[in-house]
Amino acid sequence: MLRRALYRQVKVSAPASTANLGPGFDVFGLAIDAYSDEVELVLEDDKSDSYSDSSSSSIPSIDSLTIEVHGSSMNAEHIPEAAEYNSAGLALLSMMKAYNIRDRIRVRVNKGIPAGYGLGSSAASAVAAVKALDVMYDLGLDDVTLLRHAAQGEIASAGTVHYDNVAASLLGGFVIVRQEPLYTVKVEPPEDLLLCVATPKVDVPKGKTGVARSVLPEKIMLRQMVSNVANASMLVAGFLMKDTRLIADAMMRDVVVEPARMHIIPAYASVKKAALDAGALAVTISGAGPSILIVVDANDNVKDVVDAVDTAYSREGIECYVKVCKIAGGVSVLECR
Repeated sequence: MLRRALYRQVKVSAPASTANLGPGFDVFGLAIDAYSDEVELVLEDDKSDSYSDSSSSSIPSIDSLTIEVHGSSMNAEHIPEAAEYNSAGLALLSMMKAYNIRDRIRVRVNKGIPAGYGLGSSAASAVAAVKALDVMYDLGLDDVTLLRHAAQGEIASAGTVHYDNVAASLLGGFVIVRQEPLYTVKVEPPEDLLLCVATPKVDVPKGKTGVARSVLPEKIMLRQMVSNVANASMLVAGFLMKDTRLIADAMMRDVVVEPARMHIIPAYASVKKAALDAGALAVTISGAGPSILIVVDANDNVKDVVDAVDTAYSREGIECYVKVCKIAGGVSVLECR
């Protein structure tokens, strides 16, 4: 059955996210209000009979989408506008094929999230896109279905499907993801959980996520597995108990991914030390980096930590952006008409 649009124009926003949180590689995601992306879908007039079942040319394809990328966030100018290489485009094509949507759609992606810096930029665009299409065609899809389609967009940036960032941007809060079979759990964070995100102004290589994955060990020792499982469990317990200090302690105890990646993150060791010396509760790599996630004491030393991080980067000759942020809600619909 061919689908007809309920709205001609829909605009949706999705938040940035940070993944892993130390020991939770490919499992934990956290939505943050530091940045967000907006995606606007506009139904284009098509003089052809787009509702003809006999028209094979109307089968959803990359030609069904015209993508425009706007915004002044870091690296936005390098985001491809070809649908097959764009996270929003791939996610939309997945849905359009699944639900027989053959209309031509203009996709306006307004990038507020630095692209390629470990803050879930590709995930946010994909999530906003699938939610917008869901609303435009009144599909009424559940979160797991939206998640599956949004995760297809991650192929554009990571070369593979993964769910931690898309789940966080879609659902908001702290999320736990099991990939096979796919299942997600959302946990509301402590109200006093305050974060800093430090993003160094450095060039990121094409396929950065793939590079970051390539340095990870293919095999680990049993004791490493036990340690990471224990600390990932403690981190979850911290969220359930609303215990920020337990969350921070567990976040610092990854013995697998951080040790393997820290040498590819610019100035990571010196920035981490500076932040902790200034009173930060925890420091870890945000996703695949190069951004750094810092847990701070909301009642104490936020400015000291921000200044220390900025100074540490400056000593390495690196300009950085440090944003104090809180946990964000999930995807939100801004406009329908």
